[in-house]
Amino acid sequence: MKFYVKKLSVVLLLLALLLSFQSYVFSGVPRVKYVIVMIADGAGLAHLGSAYYLNRLLLEQEFFITERLFNLGRLGIVANYALNSLVPDSASSGTAIATGKKTNNNMVSMLPDGTPVKTVMEKAIELGYKTGLIAKSTITDATPAVFASHVPHRSLQDQIAVQYLEKRIDVILGGGKSYWIPKSISGSARKDERDLISEARELGYTVVSNLGELESVKTGKVLGLFSSGNMPYRLDADPTVIPSLKEMTEKAIELLYKDSKGFFLMVEGSRVDHASHNNDIASVIAELREFDEAVKVAFDFYNKHPRETLLIVTADHDNGGLSITTSYDTSGKGRYPTVEDLNKIFLVPFSFERAKSVVDKEGIEKLFSEHYVGELTIPQEWIERLKSDKPITPSLTSPFYASLGAGFSAVYMTAWATNDHTATPVWVVSLGPGSYRLGGFIDQTEIGKTIFRMLGEIK
Repeated sequence: MKFYVKKLSVVLLLLALLLSFQSYVFSGVPRVKYVIVMIADGAGLAHLGSAYYLNRLLLEQEFFITERLFNLGRLGIVANYALNSLVPDSASSGTAIATGKKTNNNMVSMLPDGTPVKTVMEKAIELGYKTGLIAKSTITDATPAVFASHVPHRSLQDQIAVQYLEKRIDVILGGGKSYWIPKSISGSARKDERDLISEARELGYTVVSNLGELESVKTGKVLGLFSSGNMPYRLDADPTVIPSLKEMTEKAIELLYKDSKGFFLMVEGSRVDHASHNNDIASVIAELREFDEAVKVAFDFYNKHPRETLLIVTADHDNGGLSITTSYDTSGKGRYPTVEDLNKIFLVPFSFERAKSVVDKEGIEKLFSEHYVGELTIPQEWIERLKSDKPITPSLTSPFYASLGAGFSAVYMTAWATNDHTATPVWVVSLGPGSYRLGGFIDQTEIGKTIFRMLGEIK
């Protein structure tokens, strides 16, 4: 009997030690010094597949996310519904990632009753880590906002900008200058006369507006606003003036790593989502290829600090219900897509957004003849649909825009179920301490909970 009592005592002692160890590890003691979260907004698996096919089959180049990261990291499938809808938006899905809590669509790191919820970036600030936000949308849009602000509706971007400065986010890079300038200045989207750019300078930020100015920053806090609204699609941007996602990520890591206890960085490939809303497959792929280059930068940093870095690459939600499929002519005869169809996509040198701004309905053929590199024959039935006033995806406000997107996509052998978000689960891949928690089929809140744990706080 004494033997069994002693054996039980040893077991209980070991359990106590284990619990004590877990308490030590996860209660206030960070497991990581560097956290990098990268979000390809709106990018489902079909989006990644399209970019992979073009890179691998046409260009004979590696698409890093699918070919390397998916094989090196822990891969998971993510359920991402909102509390008030099976179909999430960037605010609710972003809140799940940033806080480990679900909420309603449009709400930014708040519960449905309006209670603010602590974010992983705020935890990093508590630890004395440096922090950074990068986005190709307005930097105050929903996805970056959920990490560093709390508002009841994502549209309150002027308030979100104020909260960024209040938190002294070290690196802020993206579009949306209109939310930082006084109401009385032309182009402002603010509702008051606060000049947040001047306030940022007074707080010690270097304020930059182009690639050259960004490259010249060597230390300290930086506010980079590269457009009044969203940054231009990569297809439309002047690369000598507008920094790429890769260049912004490189600079952010350089500044955040220097003389720091640790850092938290969120990088969003925002315009994958916008291109998907427009059913613009050429821009989707161009934006994902740019995002892929930024992921390589983050992976290189991880490789130098593997035991101290948690790298998470994911999508917040799917957009568009994209598929690569058979195309049918008016007689009902089908044709399967080929590598040459990928070439048609690759050769498109402009986004639908730009097309909409420079042509009217009758100018579609002229636009192609002036800007399309290579030979392309557009079926007459699609010319008619491109010119039609009848919406093909009715929820878009501009019938011409919708028709343009649907028509171009059909030429490229892609199909879209909608021009809005879907409830389709998405993907996550991660490397570093804690990544074991993000494999298999998980709820999106597990991403936020895992980051909190690795920063020393159980959620």
